[in-house]
Amino acid sequence: YAEGPSEGGYFRKLLGRTKEGYYVVQDFYQDSGRKQSDPLIVTHEAALKSFSNDYSDGWGVLYDTEGRLAEQTQYRQGQPNGWAIAYQNGYRVSQGRYQNGKPHGEWTFWGDEGRRKEAIIGYQDGRQVSWKGWTLDETATPLTEEEVKAKYMQP
Repeated sequence: YAEGPSEGGYFRKLLGRTKEGYYVVQDFYQDSGRKQSDPLIVTHEAALKSFSNDYSDGWGVLYDTEGRLAEQTQYRQGQPNGWAIAYQNGYRVSQGRYQNGKPHGEWTFWGDEGRRKEAIIGYQDGRQVSWKGWTLDETATPLTEEEVKAKYMQP
């Protein structure tokens, strides 16, 4: 957080408060004034000067500098909890669910500008437990478990 404008950064506006007293905020890119997020509910005053999701509640929807959808994530009490969808250049590249802040269940990854399914990774309580993947060429050849792990394994 910076007290003043910073090139390439973004700023937060307080839009109002909910009946429960939570804050409704929205973030904007400093250089263009374009929205960086949709309005978001934050549950603590500290979030007014922080771009952390520690106090987020509800859908967090982010946009890239060109105004294209970049991310949609459900939050509950500051943790991802529910659906999370990531986009690159406006194309969906991953989709899955969080449970109590950890990836859970099947996550799908797309390549080729969102047109082809590239991998499906299974998570249980934040741990990767299964892997399936395919090449992005016309053959859609299945990848070995080792190839999928090498490309998608979390450090």
